[in-house]
Amino acid sequence: MFNILSIPSTGIGVYKRVRRYPSDQEVEIALYIPIPNNDEASYGLASVKESVFAPLNDDKKFHILAPMYDSYSNLNDYILESGKRALQLAFTAGLVINGKKLLLRE
Repeated sequence: MFNILSIPSTGIGVYKRVRRYPSDQEVEIALYIPIPNNDEASYGLASVKESVFAPLNDDKKFHILAPMYDSYSNLNDYILESGKRALQLAFTAGLVINGKKLLLRE
């Protein structure tokens, strides 16, 4: 399962530790994707300026990517492509499941 959270933040984050559910057949990968305000991108939301800002700066807990607002023309494309970038980073940098590191091998 993927838990994708949209938060006003400084970067795209992937939580390094994967949550495992009691069934042992499901895991959750948490992705944090910042939504831009209307000053950061033409498709941004004005209401983001009024929300609680959560800086993403703990690289011990997260793999972090810079958002690329200028590379997209609408919010849907930005969220979709940022999610893809975050998952690629997660599997190339590694995720920890039950104390074991999971890496993508080519």
